[in-house]
Amino acid sequence: MCLFLDRARLRLPDFDLTPNNTAAIAQICRKLEGIPLAIELATARVDALSIGQISERLRDQLGLLSAGGRTAVPRQQTLRGTLDWSYELLSEPEQMLFGRLSVFAGGWTLEAAEAVGAGEGIEECDVLKLLSRLVDKSLVMSEASGADALRYRMLEPIRQYAREKLEESGEAEAVRHRHAAYFLSLAKRAEPELLAGRQEEWLERLEREHGNLRAALGWTFSREETELGLLLGTALWRFWDMHGHLSEGRGWLERGISTSGSMKTRTKARALNGAGYLALWQGDYEAAEVLVKESLTLNRELEDEEGIAFALANLGVVSVLGQRNLASVPALLEEAIALRPQVRNRRTLAYMLVCEGLVLASQIDAEGTYMIHDKSTAVRFQGLLEQSLGLFHEIGERRGVDLSLVALGFAELILGNYGRATALLRELLHLSRTLDDKLSTQYAVFGFASVAASQGQFARAARLWAAADAVREASGVRLPPLTHALTGYEGRVAAVRAELGEEAFEEARREGGSMTVEQAVEYALSEEESAPLVVPATPEQPAISGPAQQVLTRREQGIAILVAQGLTNRQIASELSISEHTVATHVKKILRKLGFHARSQVATWLTEQGLFPLDRH
Repeated sequence: MCLFLDRARLRLPDFDLTPNNTAAIAQICRKLEGIPLAIELATARVDALSIGQISERLRDQLGLLSAGGRTAVPRQQTLRGTLDWSYELLSEPEQMLFGRLSVFAGGWTLEAAEAVGAGEGIEECDVLKLLSRLVDKSLVMSEASGADALRYRMLEPIRQYAREKLEESGEAEAVRHRHAAYFLSLAKRAEPELLAGRQEEWLERLEREHGNLRAALGWTFSREETELGLLLGTALWRFWDMHGHLSEGRGWLERGISTSGSMKTRTKARALNGAGYLALWQGDYEAAEVLVKESLTLNRELEDEEGIAFALANLGVVSVLGQRNLASVPALLEEAIALRPQVRNRRTLAYMLVCEGLVLASQIDAEGTYMIHDKSTAVRFQGLLEQSLGLFHEIGERRGVDLSLVALGFAELILGNYGRATALLRELLHLSRTLDDKLSTQYAVFGFASVAASQGQFARAARLWAAADAVREASGVRLPPLTHALTGYEGRVAAVRAELGEEAFEEARREGGSMTVEQAVEYALSEEESAPLVVPATPEQPAISGPAQQVLTRREQGIAILVAQGLTNRQIASELSISEHTVATHVKKILRKLGFHARSQVATWLTEQGLFPLDRH
């Protein structure tokens, strides 16, 4: 295809390379996916349109790219002409598959192509052969992707053209229905896996297919296929929850609920419950309460005892965490406990135990103190959460394991058992890191901050609180009021601010707030301001002992060695994945602690101790 063969002869006008123009040109190239002819045709419009206007109008790429150079052969004078020429060279089955593949958004697998592309005129066994021909003719691209042997996609201008051909064929609705049905089947296969041992694999797969899932949901609701859309949404809400797509997931579920009218099905009840759960972790407790109450009412009408029990537990959690309508919680809990003998689903039983434990933890005595500070109450709470944790481990539900670890970790923090709290939070953070789970990450980082504050590690606490806030802003996941109330957040922050002083406190918060999620995780798992530890000796780096071990923290010891090796602050920041400003702060502290005024003195001092830094080159 000549639209890919003109790269060496690509002719572009001279541009005024202002920052705005440079950014717009880059955006044009991204939208046109690097197709040389398309870029040349787009930039040929600069005599009539600004660079910014061209970028904006590229939503209809075939319409805009309608004029080529006067010296080009006819088929190169427009992008459409080039595609028409190539399309006419295809056999009829190739043309049919080409059009059908345009329904995919963000690529597809061979399995998906066989499910959606086969039909009238094409046998499933012939799809691979036809797809390979389209790849050979550069109308489809193939690339390796994760566990899939190959993944296929069309460049966007070509997909727009193929979609026109699909509409002209008269089979667009049938193909889109097959597309939606396939991705519903995929989501249903994923749903139990998201609660069990293959979560990481399936979360990655759903993320790769997110564009197709959006397209399927959009089509179902636009065609009033509400039951199909709700089935797809209820299968996906845990994915949206675990990967931080809370607003999007809740939006799809509420769209389906709003168009369902008087529909009374278990699917709708589950959709209400899922939307309520997502609203809970967005911090929209009023909406969460309304949605879960509707789910409870519908489950009662359907006489679904499992659904009733789960909705009761969920409503109890919403009320306790959001600190709303707490007077109604004991009755909810009593009804849930009464249903326990009829409940066979261990997942529901485990969530009921979590609810019971949270209700117990949130009770306040006559003096306004949370009852969990009482030893007998704490023991009962720990027993309930240990039971839930055991059940969640048995059935392999990761989200439940996370919730139980969070509750237990914070209980140990409240009781002053900092070693046990740290161990539980560390386990939680490792699990959340594996699955890119923003909610659990935020909980864990916040918990580590509270532990640090309790142990007098004030700067570390301030950084971690700010890092937890940064995770919240990035994900839209909000910790509930009960978390702050139980941990005495306001009092801890005030104490840390007083200890550090306003300037140092704000500086520490700036450092924490600038961390990426990964850097926040690494920092939380580090022991930077714990009791000084010896840096382990390795073939590349000797351990520090003697006076330095006694006065420098573990992080400071590592930075001292890098300083001695002659690295600049920027190089050290890159080496340790922290900010350059943080490195500068550490270096100042090292020099102050050792009584030095120059970096070279650190190297001299380490050399005198027999700790010769290795040559990095």
